[in-house]
Amino acid sequence: MRTFADLFCEQHQLAPEEFTDAVFRRCLFRRAWVVAPVILLLNRDYFAEDFDFVARLGRVTTVSQLREELKGFRLHPWHEPFLRRLKIRVSGRRAAALVTAAWQATSPMPSVGSANSQGAA
Repeated sequence: MRTFADLFCEQHQLAPEEFTDAVFRRCLFRRAWVVAPVILLLNRDYFAEDFDFVARLGRVTTVSQLREELKGFRLHPWHEPFLRRLKIRVSGRRAAALVTAAWQATSPMPSVGSANSQGAA
């Protein structure tokens, strides 16, 4: 099965090395659009966990994998309430929407309760 990164790059005519930055930008909360470029120039490590999350999303091929990545993202220690309120991070909802859209553009996404969504063959 093709990964989200494969599908996204094909659909947006991107080279594989452009995937992480492109998805990062699309997943940022709106209020982060203005300050994120400045933060990236001053301290790219501020977004290290966000870029890592996006890279892991790129390897997702099933709904259950997507759920696990989103759960891990939500529960990560740096994702504490103060930073969540600032919303100068990527959005898990936006990320899920991008993955879902990529899957639906090629074929219907497996329903949540189907065997395919649980990673079974």
